[in-house]
Amino acid sequence: MKSLGDLVYPPTCLGCGIRTGRHAAFCGGCWSQIRFIERPYCDRLGLPFSYDPGPGMLSAQAIAEPPVFDRLRSVAIHEGAARNLVHSRNIATAPTWRR
Repeated sequence: MKSLGDLVYPPTCLGCGIRTGRHAAFCGGCWSQIRFIERPYCDRLGLPFSYDPGPGMLSAQAIAEPPVFDRLRSVAIHEGAARNLVHSRNIATAPTWRR
């Protein structure tokens, strides 16, 4: 049984906003468009490589401008549904004066 909250705020896709079966979910179309970052990638910046340079390799950017942190990792390429999700969360959590 659906709650009153689901009637007032029906579950919608995090990427495109169409109705879904549950909250905090992507529709099939948006989920299929998300490009997850898999190995091989830079061990420092998490940037994907187009070929496998071997374990422990760093990208040219990580070597030229070493970051102040040890490791950075993203789960997906920042485009399409993944980008919409990040932007919607940034807007929702932004201070009122920034909206």
